[in-house]
Amino acid sequence: MSRYEDRIEASGAQFFAISTDDFSGTSYIPNRPEIKFPILYDASRETVEKYGILNGKLPNPSTFVIDADGIIRWKQVNENYTSRPPAETVLAQVEGLGS
Repeated sequence: MSRYEDRIEASGAQFFAISTDDFSGTSYIPNRPEIKFPILYDASRETVEKYGILNGKLPNPSTFVIDADGIIRWKQVNENYTSRPPAETVLAQVEGLGS
């Protein structure tokens, strides 16, 4: 998503990730220069439970587009942890909020 930063900013959207993984003490993701968005740590799994994406002990990889009023306008939940929607698909949903 980093290469789409200008389009995200122009849309007025905010992009962030939520992870149940504890990255403290590691250089795995948070310290990678190409990651320019916040990664929020959900240690208690409270957020993933509220969004209904917890699958056993791990959350399903999910993408949500939430409008300024906090309403989920689009989502994709995947059971396969390697599957993510294409960035263009997500951006089209975000940019469509302004229509």
